Amino acid sequence: MATQKIEWNAKLKGVWDKTYFSLDFDIHKTVTEQEKYRKDIIENDSSLAENEKNFLFNEFQKVYDALRIGYNSVEKQQCNNCQNWHQATQYCEFCIRKYLENNFGNWTSGNSEIDKLIQECQQTTVSPVRVIEWISYDQFENINYLSKGGCATIYTAIWKDGGYNKWNSERQILERSGRHLIVLKRLNHSNNNNVRWFQEVTLSFTLDDTSEFLASCLGLTKDPTTQDYMLVSIYYNNDLRHFLKDNYQSLTLLEKYQISDNVYSLGIILWEVITGKTPFSDHEFNSDSDFALAIINGYRPKLYKNVPYEYATLMKQCWDANPDNRPDAETISKKLNSLIQSLYNEMDKQQEPTINNSKSNLTKDKSSEKIQTSKVYKFNISAQPRNATEEEQLEYETKQFDLEIPEVDREYGIAGPSNLEELKTFCCQNRIADIRTNNFP
Repeated sequence: MATQKIEWNAKLKGVWDKTYFSLDFDIHKTVTEQEKYRKDIIENDSSLAENEKNFLFNEFQKVYDALRIGYNSVEKQQCNNCQNWHQATQYCEFCIRKYLENNFGNWTSGNSEIDKLIQECQQTTVSPVRVIEWISYDQFENINYLSKGGCATIYTAIWKDGGYNKWNSERQILERSGRHLIVLKRLNHSNNNNVRWFQEVTLSFTLDDTSEFLASCLGLTKDPTTQDYMLVSIYYNNDLRHFLKDNYQSLTLLEKYQISDNVYSLGIILWEVITGKTPFSDHEFNSDSDFALAIINGYRPKLYKNVPYEYATLMKQCWDANPDNRPDAETISKKLNSLIQSLYNEMDKQQEPTINNSKSNLTKDKSSEKIQTSKVYKFNISAQPRNATEEEQLEYETKQFDLEIPEVDREYGIAGPSNLEELKTFCCQNRIADIRTNNFP
């Protein structure tokens, strides 16, 4: 009888997550030690069948082969083909890079800077599934509009050939996945000399190489009609806000913690994950500038009593008006991991924790809530950001706060030159442009 194909499911994902969040990085400091620790947990898990264990081992191999590269402490093997000493176990990273280099003459974006950037990325490739490419626009079909933000327009499409997904060591070639659904992100105004869009491309390419947890960027293309460049990314069948809207009541507290991985915006996202609500959706302002001023004056989402104390404290630290008081990314990561580990410990005692939603208004019908999209605003506001007092926050929550707006230019989209630098600084610190939506460009 044919062996049943194993695919990701809730059980396997739960085991996978547990192996990661139970890691003590002070003890398991190297990639090799971390890999062994996680594999040992899988091996000793009596709830897993042999084919499930083998599936997870293979997935570990994919992840850790990419992570191994660049670590001097990792054992190396000599490649039979190129004779280089490679660190991956399932392929030779040097052979992949040589294959890509030999293909440089077969493509061009028409822009020497973009060609150079893609070539540099390909020469640091760590995995067959993490190759940045220039993709001809005629490779895409069934292009459909999906959404629009402040700086980009999003489409879905079918990539006919698909991206690279496997290294064939016998034939010494990269093999493609075949047709699959992807996302095209049109970078507005990328057909001019504005450097911002190129900075986003560079960041998307270089960040993707550093973490398995980021939304993967596959490459770049160009719309021949508008001449705008478009980032090509993996398609995910949901986004955070729609996911919470559809699934909030069925999520455990542990799952809500794991979803939350700018620091101010992270504080807002933490609130949205734990409550399942759209931030500020229950408060109407007379204008966008009134809303912006309320944020400057310290207005924040309501902290419900049944939100765990440690979680609520972290949220408040993240959205402190003074950026110097906000925790850095490493501190946030450690605190969230600590919260998740404590919940896993409770699970081991068969005490799965959940929020008792029956005693709060978090269970209200959210069908009437709007699904916000990102917008970019500029305001001529001279006020300095501050934290609200408890009394002011309560007044905001009960909609009794009477705004006093000093020196506000209410004309949408225009920032007066007298305090432009001040406004730029504030926007960088607080990302006021997208406070309501968390959908940052």
